[in-house]
Amino acid sequence: RNANQPNGIGFSPDESRLYFTDARSSRLRAHDILGDGQSVSATPAWEVELGGADGLTVDTEGNIYVAGQGGIHVFDKDGRKYGEISIPKRPRNVCFGGRRYNQLFITAGSSVYRLPIAKTGSKPLGAEW
Repeated sequence: RNANQPNGIGFSPDESRLYFTDARSSRLRAHDILGDGQSVSATPAWEVELGGADGLTVDTEGNIYVAGQGGIHVFDKDGRKYGEISIPKRPRNVCFGGRRYNQLFITAGSSVYRLPIAKTGSKPLGAEW
């Protein structure tokens, strides 16, 4: 809702919150999923400005990893930035993968980076893979 150019999208591990980036306004936004499970709150639960906000992914603790200017920006579930992963080129997208789902795969320029981390990516509720 009220997004200029929505791009990256993801859910909290319990799927009670929707996260997305708005490429035009360079914001990361969080909206609560309403009781019917099919709509989101009109007003964001929180939003943060982030230069060049692009793709995103979420870990099992609810931390959000966002590709943007300067690297991968890491936010906690309440929108507080607590880390940044530097990448040599401007990242565009990020996702979890690998056998244990504990590696970040990052696209940047003409490259794809793989970075093992100490966190595990969140899987959709009910996923058996």
